[in-house]
Amino acid sequence: MGENEFRSWAAKMGWFPSNLVPDHGIDFVCQIRGDRIGEKTSSMPGRFLNVSVRSTTVDSDSATIYRSDAQLLLSTSVPMVFALVRRAPLGEAGEVAIKFPDEDFIGEIEAFLKGPAQSHSVRFSDAISDIQEIQQNVEKLFQQSHKDMIARLLAEHRLKELIKEPQAEILHTANGTVVYVHSKVLGSQPEILHRADVVDALQDIGMKVVFTPSSLVSAVRRLLRGDHKAKYIELAKEHRDRVEAMRSNYPPWVAGKMRGLIANLHVV
Repeated sequence: MGENEFRSWAAKMGWFPSNLVPDHGIDFVCQIRGDRIGEKTSSMPGRFLNVSVRSTTVDSDSATIYRSDAQLLLSTSVPMVFALVRRAPLGEAGEVAIKFPDEDFIGEIEAFLKGPAQSHSVRFSDAISDIQEIQQNVEKLFQQSHKDMIARLLAEHRLKELIKEPQAEILHTANGTVVYVHSKVLGSQPEILHRADVVDALQDIGMKVVFTPSSLVSAVRRLLRGDHKAKYIELAKEHRDRVEAMRSNYPPWVAGKMRGLIANLHVV
C-alpha cells in the first residue's frame, strides 16, 4: 500500500520510478534527474536510488519495517531510503516523507536488529517531508559510497560507548579497504584490537580496521611539516603527481575525501 501515492510524488520530484516485480524489499528503483539543461530538459547523470515504500494506517504516524528491510539497508551497495506514505481518508491525497540512513537512524536500526522483535515502527514525523531538504539529502547520498557510509556510521555508533569521540574514515587501497578510526584518547593499537568489547563491536564491519590518534589527513599534514619532513618530500611529490593525474576520474565520494589530502601534499 502507498505505492501509487509514492509513484505520483516521485514523478513530480524528478525521481523516475521503475517498479520491481516481484520485489524483495525494494519497491522502486528511481533514476534521479540531474541539473536543468534547457526549458524542458534535464541531464540524467545515471544516479539510481533504491526505495522501499511503507505506509501508515489512516490517522497513524507510524509505518512498519521488518528485520529483512533493516538488514537490506545495512547490506546493499546502492543508496537506499524508506519512503513513508501517510495515508489520508478516502478522496484525499496522502503525504510522503523520506527516511534517510543518518547516524540516528542507523543507531535505531542497530538496536532493533539486536533485539528479538520481528518488526519495528518508523515514525512519519521523524522522516523528512520538506522538498528542498529531501533534495539536499539526496545529493549527500550520491557524494559517497553507500557501503562506505554505512560502514563508517556503524563503526562510529558501535565504538562511541567504548572510545571517546570516535571518527571513522574509509580508505581504498590496492590491498583492500581500510576503516581508519581516530580519537584523541587512544591506547596502543594492539591493546585496542585485543579488547573483547572492541572485537565484538567490529566483527561484521567487513573491512580491516586501523586505530589512529588523529585523522589520516591530519597525520599526513604532521608528517610533512615535522622535523623529519625531508625524508618524505620526494615521496610526497611523486604521490601528488599520481593523485593529480587521476583527479578527473574520481567519483564524487572519493573527490571529497581527497581534497584535504591533496592540499597537504602541496606543502612540498
